[in-house]
Amino acid sequence: MRGSFSPLAFLRRDDLPQGVRAHYAPEFRHLVGWGIFAGIVEGNTANIVAIKTFGATPLLTSMVYATPMVANILALLLSAWSRGRPRLPTFVLYAAMACVLLASIAVTPAGAGDWAGWVFAGQMALCRVFVAGLVTIRTTLWQRHYPQSHRARIAGRLQTLRFFMGLLAGASAALLFDASADFYRFVYPMTALVGALSLLPLRRSPAAVEIGAAAGAVDEPPPAGMRAALREAWGILRTDRRFARYCSAQYLLGSAAFFLDPLVILFISTQLGFGYFTANLMLDVIPRLITLVSITPFAHYFDRVSVLRFRVINSAMWLVTFVVTAGAVLLCASSSSQSLVQSDAWRGLDWRVSSWVAVVEHPGFAALAGGIGLLVLARIGAGLGQGGGSIAWNLGHLHFSSGHRAEMYMGIHVALTGVRGVMMPFVAWTLLGLMGWWSLAPAIGLGVWALIAFIRLERDERAPAAGA
Repeated sequence: MRGSFSPLAFLRRDDLPQGVRAHYAPEFRHLVGWGIFAGIVEGNTANIVAIKTFGATPLLTSMVYATPMVANILALLLSAWSRGRPRLPTFVLYAAMACVLLASIAVTPAGAGDWAGWVFAGQMALCRVFVAGLVTIRTTLWQRHYPQSHRARIAGRLQTLRFFMGLLAGASAALLFDASADFYRFVYPMTALVGALSLLPLRRSPAAVEIGAAAGAVDEPPPAGMRAALREAWGILRTDRRFARYCSAQYLLGSAAFFLDPLVILFISTQLGFGYFTANLMLDVIPRLITLVSITPFAHYFDRVSVLRFRVINSAMWLVTFVVTAGAVLLCASSSSQSLVQSDAWRGLDWRVSSWVAVVEHPGFAALAGGIGLLVLARIGAGLGQGGGSIAWNLGHLHFSSGHRAEMYMGIHVALTGVRGVMMPFVAWTLLGLMGWWSLAPAIGLGVWALIAFIRLERDERAPAAGA
């Protein structure tokens, strides 16, 4: 069992039931390439490019950050549209559209004014709409192909692979962007090509045959259209009170994260004098490394406990992260820290000993070093939160949904993620103008509220079992 928790445990398949390996192997090969695509599309690379290449304002930065959330809202409609349709053609259609849209960024001119930044944001938004559409299909396939006893473990390994490939892609792209901001014209179309090629293993796999044929059948017809999908979603939330409370608690926790993240992205990218690679190191590389090593133990823990107990632990981790993040930003934003950031010593820092001596001797060194140290701890905490959260986010809805309605439950869950993700960056941006960096404080309050909500939900679910 100890071997299952090694960093390379996600490469194993010998401990999986024989019946699921035919589905697992081609999906694993597919995610080698698609993980690169997802790392460029879903990570913070787009936010950094928007700020540093297209000169995005705080408002546009919030827009770029919110684009995946707009996509998540539309995922509810995509999940309704995909029900009853052959899975392989639908999956390939969504993926192909995402690849075309990502490749189109190559022709968007940098330095052409604010409009170019808005075009970039629009291209990323449309690309992410189709990526979000893939999520509901993929989790439904996981429910069909993988038994519940091993589902979290399998999902954890696939997620680990996706994060690992995304980490390599994000770090490589950041190095290229540091060399020349114009390399975005090369990075995005090449990433799109890799994403398209990653679909080939699925086409020849037994799982793909099932996706395209038998898995296309469902137990009930799809909704007639947008209104029917919204009515069905509202009906589920009205009648399934447990799921509604679960979504409410997730809404609070996600709101705290989506409130904090764009402020942290803006702060690291503009207030510390970091380049592409260093900013990407703090925003993406450190959290993803921690996520990589934490997903496997979290997946095993998820298989052993209830979804709600898992969410309580995960929420507590996030709350600690919110507190440390706020403290780190406030310390780095202090006048003594900023006096060092704006000095010639900091701007001229390189590998020479003399340049480091000049930085260490500056009066603001202690405050800035402490703030950056806390920021690193906060990004480690974010990686732990994402490690557990990625499992719960993909599988938590299956605790409440029946087989034929899993896509709608996931669609509701993803859409609500989108609603909070669209709203909170703009709330954060507004409060930033009013409160400065003290605007990070409301995220802590939301985190406390979410933790209490999950504790109460878990307690109420255990109560009937205890009395039985």
